Amino acid sequence: MKSIMDFNKVEATTRLLLKQTQEAMARTTQAIEDLHFAREGKFLLEYEFSQQYNNLIKDQQYLDERTHTLIDALDDDNSTA
Repeated sequence: MKSIMDFNKVEATTRLLLKQTQEAMARTTQAIEDLHFAREGKFLLEYEFSQQYNNLIKDQQYLDERTHTLIDALDDDNSTA
């Protein structure tokens, strides 16, 4: 009779450990998915930042060119006046 009780106790403990292991695996899987999602988000943010930065550089170059053109035009007007 004691061996049946011991067996039932071992079985219950094993089932509990199995359940806890499955829950831990589910949490680990979720954490891995969250990490991948965060990594993808990071790459998207880096790409977006890079695009905006490149656009700002282009805008700055355009403004520099326009400024020099205007300065040259003003210099020409002042020299002919």
